[in-house]
Amino acid sequence: MNFEEQPSLKRIFDGDLDIDSITEKISAAGLGRLIPSKTLLFLCEIQSCPSARTALKFIVEDGRFDVIASGSLLGLHYREVSSYPVGFEHKVEMHSLDFEEFLWANGIDEGTIDGLRRSYERRKPVDEFIHHRMMELFNITIEKIR
Repeated sequence: MNFEEQPSLKRIFDGDLDIDSITEKISAAGLGRLIPSKTLLFLCEIQSCPSARTALKFIVEDGRFDVIASGSLLGLHYREVSSYPVGFEHKVEMHSLDFEEFLWANGIDEGTIDGLRRSYERRKPVDEFIHHRMMELFNITIEKIR
């Protein structure tokens, strides 16, 4: 659930925050079938829905579903949460990928990356197919920045 992309999803966390009420509303929203021990709830841009952040504690305590919450502005909106889920959040600071990490994430083998590095160091041209593919991937990163 992305609360910035679909603000209407915030209403799932209006009213009671027990897991049965939440899962019933998720189901009614047509977000898919929730299968205990197999469903991962991903709450994206959670800072936009403070009651969802409060509900984290109840979702975790229930234990039927795993949950991940992310938010690019969490540090700015922490005061809006009515009951901070102490002990139920694990903060992980994320940073943007560099191009090499982006290549790994796109299945590019370490050997290919080493070959690119060697070509660069020796000032030798890269195979045309590899060059074309790297440029495709590079252009994806540029489009994401824009």
